[in-house]
Amino acid sequence: MAGDALGEVGARKDHFVVLAALGEFGPASQAALSGRTRICKSDLVAVLNDLADGGWVRRAPDPADKRRNVITITDSGERRLAELDRVLDGVNERIVAALGHDERTQLFALFARINAHFDNPPGPA
Repeated sequence: MAGDALGEVGARKDHFVVLAALGEFGPASQAALSGRTRICKSDLVAVLNDLADGGWVRRAPDPADKRRNVITITDSGERRLAELDRVLDGVNERIVAALGHDERTQLFALFARINAHFDNPPGPA
């Protein structure tokens, strides 16, 4: 559903993920962005090309290391990110539409527990 909804506005999941990472954490090298988004470096180049062509990100040489580029979200990219957020909010609403308020609260609490488990897995037994 999310992929279809994003496709309707000319976007893909990786576009959203990169814009969201830049919006949340600020400018980053391509290597750092690859690690943060878990998009392999070779695939990330194509995503960044798409985003740069749309005017949503800017590549500039890193002042500390001219061999490296720093990727920055543009003002247009911030607006695009807000648009994609709205699209995905609509998808989320459709997914949970059949649930009541208490059921949604319970579902999101369970997802939070699952995420916490993967963020802090238990040590060996």
